[in-house]
Amino acid sequence: MLRKFFSKDASDFTDLVSLVYRAALHREPDAGGLAMYAAQLASGQLDAAGLLQALIESDEYAALARHRASEALTTGAAAPLNLPAPVSALSARLAACESIIWADYLAAWRQVFDNPSHPLIIGQREYGVTHQRRFFETLNALAILGAGSSGARLLEFGASDFSVLYRRFFKDATLAIADRPVPDDYIGFTADVAQGKLGAADFFTIDLQAPAQFDALAASMPRFSHILFCEVLEHLVVNPVEVIRFLMSLLREEGVLYLTTPNFFRRENVEKMMRRVNPQEVYPAGDGNWDAHFHHREFDMRELLSFATEAGGELRACYFSACWDTPNEASHQDETSGNLVLVLARK
Repeated sequence: MLRKFFSKDASDFTDLVSLVYRAALHREPDAGGLAMYAAQLASGQLDAAGLLQALIESDEYAALARHRASEALTTGAAAPLNLPAPVSALSARLAACESIIWADYLAAWRQVFDNPSHPLIIGQREYGVTHQRRFFETLNALAILGAGSSGARLLEFGASDFSVLYRRFFKDATLAIADRPVPDDYIGFTADVAQGKLGAADFFTIDLQAPAQFDALAASMPRFSHILFCEVLEHLVVNPVEVIRFLMSLLREEGVLYLTTPNFFRRENVEKMMRRVNPQEVYPAGDGNWDAHFHHREFDMRELLSFATEAGGELRACYFSACWDTPNEASHQDETSGNLVLVLARK
């Protein structure tokens, strides 16, 4: 074949043109391009390097490169998670949400969020709508993970009006709530609200941004069968390994930690990065973060798994949740879904 490329007959260069088209543009040459480049090669106007340069400087090649970059961002190029079979099986069960049916959950949800006799804390109506799907997943997970068994002891970090639902679905469970230190005039979920309105048996004031106190707290607190650490990690300015290690220390031997947090590589963020828009919001001015809503750091699944391992956790389940996504996006649940769910146990 090499001898043909020194020919002055254009037909002898069609193989070369086809080869370079397939390599650069991933298609066969059109008739016009094939004839033009073969003629230029035969006449000496162009050599093989020039042909390749012409194609990679074309608008078509640039569009193809942009498409591939976009595809790489949205589908990801990371190695597969390669979860062990038992982890994959439990992950699929959790994602399916088949233990509590939607109609039963929705009826209970309405008793809380559409019930005049159940006055809501400020902002909870909107919170109830936004987090409706997420708590459906959480309650289903608790059912699968044994929260309905006798002697179950739940600890939830960060109360909401949803918290009252735990004992409605798991009547034999004991609920404890932990939350950050707040001023005496705080209008949110205080110890009195948690114990009086939400049915919590215990309330713990814990500053998760002060890891120096973790050992002393762990020594003084009871142990729990289920710890719910949902949508908290992203609000903290602290090393996640230290936090997860502390949470693991509060588990019973057979206990589980249920952790959820936004997926940094969700579709919304990926699309912003494709437009060179920084998805990280700027810290609020003044006292704009009075309610600690700001996300200081969001995470991806693989780094969370590495943090969990470093903290001494054993992975029981993980999946990408579409609880924040639109119905159309949720039907394509994948690594660009909005939330991360992990279930960890003690090693």
